[in-house]
Amino acid sequence: MAKSALAVTPQHAGLVFGLLIFLAMALLCFYTTYIVIQSPKGLDNVDPNHVEFSEICRSYLGRAGEIVAIVFSMFILTGAILAYYVLMSNFLYFTGTLIYDLAHPSNDTLEMQEAPRCNFHCEMDKSLQPDKHLNSTQPPILFGLRFDQIWQLRVKATLSDRVRLAKTSFTVPILLAIVTFPLLNFKSPTFFTKFNVLGTVSVLYILLFNGARLIKCGVHISLTDVASEVYAAPFSMNFPALTGTLTLSYFIHNCILTILRHQRNPENNTRDLCIGFALVAFSYIFVAVTFYISFPFRKSCIHDNLLNNFSADYPYSAVARILILFQLITILPLITFFIRTQLSQFVFKKTYPGLGYVMLLSVVVVTCGASIAIFYPNIGSIIRYVGAISGMMYSYALPCLVYMREARIKGTLTPVKIVIHSLIIVFGVTNLISQFFV
Repeated sequence: MAKSALAVTPQHAGLVFGLLIFLAMALLCFYTTYIVIQSPKGLDNVDPNHVEFSEICRSYLGRAGEIVAIVFSMFILTGAILAYYVLMSNFLYFTGTLIYDLAHPSNDTLEMQEAPRCNFHCEMDKSLQPDKHLNSTQPPILFGLRFDQIWQLRVKATLSDRVRLAKTSFTVPILLAIVTFPLLNFKSPTFFTKFNVLGTVSVLYILLFNGARLIKCGVHISLTDVASEVYAAPFSMNFPALTGTLTLSYFIHNCILTILRHQRNPENNTRDLCIGFALVAFSYIFVAVTFYISFPFRKSCIHDNLLNNFSADYPYSAVARILILFQLITILPLITFFIRTQLSQFVFKKTYPGLGYVMLLSVVVVTCGASIAIFYPNIGSIIRYVGAISGMMYSYALPCLVYMREARIKGTLTPVKIVIHSLIIVFGVTNLISQFFV
């Protein structure tokens, strides 16, 4: 999910400074995650193999600490679901459009303001606009409406066009909500975990896709010629957009203890965590940099979903959309399950309170997801705001407060430790505030 929005981030921070931020944020989030995995060792009254970080917060910070941990954990998972619905709606729209165009070849053409270069487009595919094919020769297929009138993604009609708005807009997010609703009501998500391998496949494909773009298209970037179309500033004051995005991109704090619980060799947890963060940082940097430097238009043309810079009928981007779409559909029930179990355990003291409650929660999830996909489909902004808000507490404040509280109990808290961990907390607060000035 995050990779699709990271190609635009060098534009926010500057290419050189952006690379430094990628690495610095990886190190910072690795350190706070390391604090999380080490925190159970300081407790004598809990089983370190069956404890969640929210319980650790309760032990060190009281009931308020546990509530804050649970609330922000659910908030960041909810933000992920909203971002997923935006991406899934986008990918489903392009995939459906491609399938229809292949099945029903048409002479209708879309005029783009700029011709593609190396299969890249500067502007987004005009097919996203409801006025596309207004004079189309396509035959009606349902209720007297053409395919392009039915298969719509976003609200773009004016208030004076209420009739057409009611008939033709945002059907794809609604269809997606209807399709995904049954998947969210499973009592156990075990079935969907069998598709986790798709995550590896889609990541490898995106890496190969961007690497192939760079080899085929070459480097289109200038760091010195301000007048050049492909000029890229080494530094930009909009860099907080990148720190907010990366806070969510590197976020694993609320589930890392659960993941490592099944390790065969727990003594290697720190090593494995380090390797994991290194691989994630490499993949983020590789995708962002290769796409950015190979993009042959002005860099401001890069969309927050990098696949929007390719037309619907470009085969390689179509494969990427299908892979990621299917992957997200299988991950969505897992994230909803995490939210459901955390909320149910907190409110009802049990993980499954009944089908009625589960279905009600699923209705709320799909309604919110579809609404965001319709009215605010800005994946980059969603990721950075959710990351900055939740990261302020869960990535920075809570781990540091737990660490300092534990050190104080052991008598090992020094002024240097207080200053360092207080600065991390201040960074989280500053990171959130700065999002509103980018």
